Amino acid sequence: DVLKYQNVLFTHSSIKKLQDRLLK
Repeated sequence: DVLKYQNVLFTHSSIKKLQDRLLK
């Protein structure tokens, strides 16, 4: 479960970085 949670956080942060690049 903890691993799953970390995976979700990692994916979320990655998406955020991608969005930031697209916006800028």
